[in-house]
Amino acid sequence: MLGIITMYACKKSSNGPEQGAKPEPVVSEKGTPRGAGARKIIGPAGGALTSVDGLVTITVPAGTVAANTEFGIQSITNTLTGDSTVLNYRLTPEGSTFSKPVTVAFSYDQPGLWDALADGMMIGCQNPDGTWKAVSSVLDKQAKTVKVATTHFSDWSIVSLLKLVPDKKEIVAMEETRFKIEGMVPVEEDDLLAPLSNDDLEGWVQGIHNWKLIAGDGILSDVTNEPLVKMFKAPDNVAMTQLAELQVELTGNMWVKDSTAPGGRRTMKQAILLGSITVLGGSYMTGSFADDISTDQVFALYSAGKIYITGHTATGSVSLTLNGSGAKSYPCGDANLPGTSLAIAVRDREPGVYSYGSQYEECGPPRVTRYSEGVVELEKWGKVGEQVEGTFTGLLYSGSCDNIKKKQLTVKFRTIRGL
Repeated sequence: MLGIITMYACKKSSNGPEQGAKPEPVVSEKGTPRGAGARKIIGPAGGALTSVDGLVTITVPAGTVAANTEFGIQSITNTLTGDSTVLNYRLTPEGSTFSKPVTVAFSYDQPGLWDALADGMMIGCQNPDGTWKAVSSVLDKQAKTVKVATTHFSDWSIVSLLKLVPDKKEIVAMEETRFKIEGMVPVEEDDLLAPLSNDDLEGWVQGIHNWKLIAGDGILSDVTNEPLVKMFKAPDNVAMTQLAELQVELTGNMWVKDSTAPGGRRTMKQAILLGSITVLGGSYMTGSFADDISTDQVFALYSAGKIYITGHTATGSVSLTLNGSGAKSYPCGDANLPGTSLAIAVRDREPGVYSYGSQYEECGPPRVTRYSEGVVELEKWGKVGEQVEGTFTGLLYSGSCDNIKKKQLTVKFRTIRGL
């Protein structure tokens, strides 16, 4: 059991931050919708609804609404932190007040938060004036979720108190980039969220120690008058794509609001932050599915009017079939139709053997084949022996009818055309 979740709406609070920490609160526009939303009619008996990407679930207890009500979860752009890899969510019916608190669970088991500090996970909701309020939440490390209970719906965000973030996600040999300690902290008497800067360390971080490279190759160096920053330089020669990982230790008075923690705060006197970057070789496929994808075993060929691009990892493979012959966009669809694509991701090692594809069947009646909204962007398609480059982003599916599972596939690839 997680214990009692304190109920919160986006209203003022009298529980302020430590003295000395007074960054300027974020004020942002409302996010814009990204992809399809999930909707469900829930009545007086209660029920649950999960977002299309599987990362947010709302649980409505019996007696919350007096009549059948449409609940919705719409993913939207992240205007709190600007991070394109972590979406915010619009929960509806917006503006309604429920007679019982509804539980909202956010998963932090997603690529944009894999390196984030689990103990620093928190939830924010947007106020009408564009500010964001940190609300008390409950951390479940086993399920990798953060939960909050609320009687009010608006725009919501999962955010980490502290992260170690590179300026670039990928670099090549001899290239440099910065790694920076970034934070989003609750300030003032209203617990409004604000970014942590060099001038605002007092009351949060007292010591930054032991920057080091714990995986991969490269060189770390200091940046003058930038205590939150370290410069990373990739090796001069990179034959194979590799993941470089950095670590830094923090000490201080770090906390987030947690209704089950002593004093209502989940406190951290010490924290270890991890950050990673992909150093690209000559041939690569990088990205994420159930796990990080990083391989130099990438092959591209053309046969019988179709382009085939395949990346093999230690645990599986990603295959893209494009019905065409040149560099352009190939949306997922019926692979027999010109200009369409088919994407498949396979894991062939335990634990968790699976196969996901860009199409699935709804049993109906009538029985209908549906396709992912994903797209292969083939940016370069040279002659045999020349370069091939592109990306794929979209949902893949496994199962059919009432047992359809979904996972997001995001990959970037570069290789030499073999046929």
